[in-house]
Amino acid sequence: MPTFAARDLANTFTQTQTVPALTSAGALPISAGGTNQDITLTPSGTGKVVLPSENTNTVLAGPSAYGAAAAAPAARALVVQDIPPQALAAFDNQILTSAVDANGNPAFLTAGAGLTLNILGATTPLVLFNHGKWQTLNSDVTLTLADASNQFVYAIQDTANAALVAADFGASALPPDYDYVAPAAAATDQHWFDLAHNQMYRYDGAAWAAVSRIFLGVARTDGGAITAVVCEPYRLSPQRRFELFGDASDEILTVTGATTVDGYKNYSFVRIDGAAAVLTHSVPGTTTHSGLRLRSQNPILVINAGTINVNAKGHTGKTGTIGAGAAGNWGGLGVGGGGGGGGAGATNAGGVGGAFMNRDLLSTTWGAGAGGAVKTAGSAGTPALAAAFWEFLFTMGGVGAGAGAGGGDGTRKGGDSGRGGGSFVGLAPAWLIHATSSITANGTNGSPGENAGADDAGGGGGGGSAGGIAVVGGGYVNNLGTISATGGAGGAGGTNHGAAGGAGGAGAARAERLW
Repeated sequence: MPTFAARDLANTFTQTQTVPALTSAGALPISAGGTNQDITLTPSGTGKVVLPSENTNTVLAGPSAYGAAAAAPAARALVVQDIPPQALAAFDNQILTSAVDANGNPAFLTAGAGLTLNILGATTPLVLFNHGKWQTLNSDVTLTLADASNQFVYAIQDTANAALVAADFGASALPPDYDYVAPAAAATDQHWFDLAHNQMYRYDGAAWAAVSRIFLGVARTDGGAITAVVCEPYRLSPQRRFELFGDASDEILTVTGATTVDGYKNYSFVRIDGAAAVLTHSVPGTTTHSGLRLRSQNPILVINAGTINVNAKGHTGKTGTIGAGAAGNWGGLGVGGGGGGGGAGATNAGGVGGAFMNRDLLSTTWGAGAGGAVKTAGSAGTPALAAAFWEFLFTMGGVGAGAGAGGGDGTRKGGDSGRGGGSFVGLAPAWLIHATSSITANGTNGSPGENAGADDAGGGGGGGSAGGIAVVGGGYVNNLGTISATGGAGGAGGTNHGAAGGAGGAGAARAERLW
């Protein structure tokens, strides 16, 4: 019997076998039959594996759905879930597509019966990118909200289901805050998006805990019903939100009665709600005045007949006298020019209207209506250069110009001028302005000249004041109510020798879509 050296036992034996070509109608599972055996398939000749033809950009891969069980590879198209999140970072924490209204605005949140909120995805999917995960709602689901509160609706990241389900949606009574530092005074169920780490946190009453949530919109509930709903806009990243809409340092503004706010404010959320709710700013002196400028990190609600009303909150003109009319006070950038006062009598001209700053900011005499000469009507003020000045309105715009006073006839007084409109500019991701609500910055009318007495002579009418600024900007404005900044009418001239004042120029009044 032959014997073998121990070293011979380590020899490697290779066997080559020719087999027919293997053709598979799909994926071909190949088993080596053991952990220490390999099968090598050469690219040509006998032993090659022939797979079926596939369409362009098709790959052999496992399941694509989140949470799917492991399965044999299959030929399929690439989907977003196959792409590393880093490659799509520019879309993270944004709403991408959804159902829209007649104007093309997002409309995936609608009020249902009672406190039921509809979240729509069946006809047009709601698609969003939530903390590195592409998420889709392709059905209609509902969420029951709490009563008598603001409800900030969010979606929770779902990695267990192929598509979002009803359990993936919730709401908080507090608005989220987007900042580089946590809110100083946190409340339970408050959310904070940490811009430094691109992470949403929720305060549970004791500490901040990381959560994967994206906010979708705001609903207002009251009396067992949803009274207002507005969606967040498309493609608004947290960093861009902070850049456009401030740091929320002034927290929440809730207006349910007459409320006066001046200057520049950065809110987390603003709601102006109910017929008694009137937001305004104070009356300025004779110098420049910024009016009210506010930004809100979350959508703004002006609802249920609530108003922003800065009518007659601009500059005054002058009081009519028995002599020549006086010039009105000038306004700021983006407002109309004041109307000139009417002339009267044999010698007294009406006063010129208030001017507003022109395009190069070097003149304060442009736009004013001229005062009427003897027995001649004053001219109208020039409307604001609205479109050209959008980029300046938030930082530089002043209140409306006052008008010129009417001239007297030496016996009877000319009319007093009107007061200019105030100035409001608001920026938010989205606006809901009910049809019963309004934002107005209108100037007032000039008063008539004093009528003739026994001497049969009357004074000139006061000029109409200029409109101010009533401008809102955001991703979109929904259910638009009234936005106006009209100039006032000139006052009528007194009988016989008095002439009418000129009308005030219109101010800037519009809604601007920022992207």
